[in-house]
Amino acid sequence: MNDYVKKIIYLFKHTLKLPVNRECQSCDADQKEPLLPFVGDHFDDRDRILFIRAGHPPDTGTITADKFRDPSDWVRKGWGNPDESYLHLLKLITTPLYGKDGYQYISMSDLTKCAMRGGGKTGGSKIRGGAAWASERMIQKCFMAQRVIWREAAILKPEAIVIFAYDLFKELGFPSIPVSKSTTTIQPATHYQKVASKSLPWYELSIETAWSKNVRVLITADPDGYNPIEFAKLISAWLTTFQKQPASETLVGRVLREIRCGQNG
Repeated sequence: MNDYVKKIIYLFKHTLKLPVNRECQSCDADQKEPLLPFVGDHFDDRDRILFIRAGHPPDTGTITADKFRDPSDWVRKGWGNPDESYLHLLKLITTPLYGKDGYQYISMSDLTKCAMRGGGKTGGSKIRGGAAWASERMIQKCFMAQRVIWREAAILKPEAIVIFAYDLFKELGFPSIPVSKSTTTIQPATHYQKVASKSLPWYELSIETAWSKNVRVLITADPDGYNPIEFAKLISAWLTTFQKQPASETLVGRVLREIRCGQNG
């Protein structure tokens, strides 16, 4: 467990008092065991990318002594497993950037910390906006009211944020990002990219924060239903445009590393 995760445990347990504060008590999540973010051991070494999805299936990760859920074993064991579709997608995205163990260089989290065993159903219907495993009340309490994900971001200080929840953000009227001092639109919310025969929403921002003058933010769709290889190529290419190179790595060295990674799968 690295220092980032230790700080976020303190945030959850002592600052926010998850999941026993007033907002949490009035939430309808039926598995109130907040999922900690995953932060790779080499997160600080390169581009500090934070991947965010709307929610997660119940029983993700293992229970900690503080009654939180730790995703570390789930990520390490599931990385590259096609049956773990989300992790498989992240591997496809990060392999061109960092090699086959790309999870070591990234962080990942969710807009909602707890889970619904009913697959995000409240009153018999899934939340509008397509947020899997999260109810409408969970979104309002965890994401909108407590802004937990943005408190995590203030600790992680990412240089790039990829959010797989476009429909949900659209449903909510594209809420402002609390850690942003100023926001510049790179691509408007109405912009789309082609993924095979489908159109992919592509809302791109640059925000100034307390830790960086140019944090790049991409709000795009949940990858479910898209060709994962083509989807990953687009995200990977976007991240490559402002990727930092290791100080000791030459262009030739990077090409050779990518070739080796491709040979090793």
